[in-house]
Amino acid sequence: MMKFLTTALMLLPTLVFAQRGLQYPYWSAKITASPSFFLSDLGGKNAVGTNDPSDLDLSETSIAVGFGLHYNAGAFGIGANALYARLKADDANTQALRSIRQLSVFTDIVETNVIVELTVPQRVPVLGNFYVNFGGGFVYYQPKAELNGVVYKLRYLGTEGQLYLPGKSPYSLFSPVIPFGFGKKIPMANGTRLCLDVSLRKTFTDYLDDVSTVYADPARIAEQAGPAAAALADRSVDGRAVGSRRGDRSDMDNYFMIGFRYEVPLTVFARDFNTTCAFATGWTNYKSASPRKFNRRGRARGRR
Repeated sequence: MMKFLTTALMLLPTLVFAQRGLQYPYWSAKITASPSFFLSDLGGKNAVGTNDPSDLDLSETSIAVGFGLHYNAGAFGIGANALYARLKADDANTQALRSIRQLSVFTDIVETNVIVELTVPQRVPVLGNFYVNFGGGFVYYQPKAELNGVVYKLRYLGTEGQLYLPGKSPYSLFSPVIPFGFGKKIPMANGTRLCLDVSLRKTFTDYLDDVSTVYADPARIAEQAGPAAAALADRSVDGRAVGSRRGDRSDMDNYFMIGFRYEVPLTVFARDFNTTCAFATGWTNYKSASPRKFNRRGRARGRR
């Protein structure tokens, strides 16, 4: 199966470009694959926790995959994307004070977004084909943890007293997200492009890891959701006092990816052109490039 998919991906650009080239503006399909990194209250460096890359725990690196459609208009582009990622964090990987909690989590997320992208023209020395992007979207997340071989969805257990404390309710499983990043586009055969991509996410929730505020009463948690809920709320060896700090609600949870993006032009939306020459004409005057001509067999003719 994998061999078939690999062969199909290699042949797709050739089939797409068999009859005609492209001219700006045009649409392309994007496939992304990368490691995923979690910046949360759990795990991380051997110091007070933060929500920046210095708190990264490489041992809990996981995976992210996605796809999207992108509208290309020279230096400007805009696209819609969908992404799945798994995020993981574990207090056992740090020797800081937070290691006493012994909490761990893995969170599956599904993100949808719209991203605007600005690319430096290929003709610009050194910086040619570098890009920056930014946008907005939403993320659905589901924090989980394992206890005695059983996986539990933590949101429904009220691990910080959400099921019994007055005025407190279970957190939403959705959050707005701001995606932003940068990268480098590498032109390949038949107008396809491979991108080295750094993609960061700013969220507006502190519950991607189910940890945010203080320890609640384990007896009350057990009454509402069972003994497993109480055990997952406080996994420390000596037991934490009710009301003592469990997380840091001043820092939202974030995540990011560093990986690859593969772009394949879709000629069904496009007109004939030579991609390299058109893109190299400048930031906005992309239509000034003379189109490349093709004969009936799809071979390029020489220019006059």
